[in-house]
Amino acid sequence: METLTARSAPAVARNENVDLFRAVSLLMIVAYHAWVLTGSQPTGIGVLDQTILYWGEIGVTAFFLLSGYGIFHSLSRRPVNSLADYRDFLWRRFQRIAPQYYLSLVVVLFLSGGIFFSREGMGSILSHLFFVHNFVPAWHGSINGALWTMGVTVQFYLVAPLLYRPVRRAPLCSMAASVAVTVLVKIFLFPRIAASAGPDASATLLFIYGRQLLTALDNFVAGMAVARCVEIRAPRRKGAALCGFAAGIAALWGLCRWASRSGLHAPTRSGYLWHSLVALCLAGTLLAIHAWQGTSRLPALRRSLLELSRREYAIYIWHLLVIRNLADHSTWVQALCSGRLRLVGIVLVAAVSIAFGIAAHTITEKR
Repeated sequence: METLTARSAPAVARNENVDLFRAVSLLMIVAYHAWVLTGSQPTGIGVLDQTILYWGEIGVTAFFLLSGYGIFHSLSRRPVNSLADYRDFLWRRFQRIAPQYYLSLVVVLFLSGGIFFSREGMGSILSHLFFVHNFVPAWHGSINGALWTMGVTVQFYLVAPLLYRPVRRAPLCSMAASVAVTVLVKIFLFPRIAASAGPDASATLLFIYGRQLLTALDNFVAGMAVARCVEIRAPRRKGAALCGFAAGIAALWGLCRWASRSGLHAPTRSGYLWHSLVALCLAGTLLAIHAWQGTSRLPALRRSLLELSRREYAIYIWHLLVIRNLADHSTWVQALCSGRLRLVGIVLVAAVSIAFGIAAHTITEKR
């Protein structure tokens, strides 16, 4: 196998703005789930009500993008040139994600009252253990609804070393090719799923199979392409970065409006293209954020977001379980979120889930 070590670019210094991007993406997902699980009531804030419905979709796309971004830099630092390198790469990824992931499974199974310890439930347990639960609708969100993304992400890890070389040689062409693959797979797959499922099941199945590795491939490759562009030449123009950031946010707003009119999980143009376009907008936004060199006027907020970013994985793993339990079993949360102070209730529920994730990170992560 060709050795890449000598051709690898110097390691790119960690950019705190990317960590801020990660923290904001996390907050979008947590806020979306807090809103949905407490009743999806309008907040009374026009812009918020028009966009919050899509925060989860945008946040997950951003996470996939960041996975590609991070994995590309990891492979640049330690190229995979042999089977031993490949095993080492996968082992390092496993060590990073396994403790928090498996702990959440154990806790849910322990508190489930034995409902998973049956012939049907064992399929959920085994599929989660081996990160293939995202393939089957019955297993997709059966133990922890947030974990379906981990199956897709781990499957990306398996093929990332193969994707690294073409992205390294031609990042923009690789990104365009991944968009073409993703869209074509959806065009082939979605009408067949819709025709075989009833109206109620169709949207759920299209959500599940529209966010598998092949149907989200461009999310990951776009992140890798951004990492490669930064590695080749990190732009430092403040004005261009600001314009790029503003254009990305405006484009995301337009895509949210398009989704509200046309729908997402359907065999339509919006169903085929929306997530790919979001990934491209986020890639441009991430590149602009990476280039931003301005100083923060809110240093306390910046430090708080950076701390959240450091604990992002644990917060993501646990947040949905905490929010669901509060929404289902706490009468005061139900009363608060159904009254005039529902926005306060959503923020409070989200904050409790974040605090729980921070505690879980402290317990499990090495110091």
